[in-house]
Amino acid sequence: MENLVTSFEAVLPLFLCILLGMLLRRIGMLEESVRLSLNKLCFKVFLPFYLFNSVYDTDVSAAFNPGLMIFCCLCMIAWFAALMAII
Repeated sequence: MENLVTSFEAVLPLFLCILLGMLLRRIGMLEESVRLSLNKLCFKVFLPFYLFNSVYDTDVSAAFNPGLMIFCCLCMIAWFAALMAII
């Protein structure tokens, strides 16, 4: 249940911002040029800042799992080998 709450805390603000943007566009409060400018601003400034802040605040010692890292690396190698065999 704790993971579900964490997921909602991460996704819900983004979902609400998307809904707000859709609503403002439908009622005609945002012109196309303003929408494009805000879209660029969000993806080029706010999103990288948010990602950096999230990584900076992460407790690496608690989040690091060597078994998971090894499993992911082995899966990537297996996937690469399978695709090379197919190609």
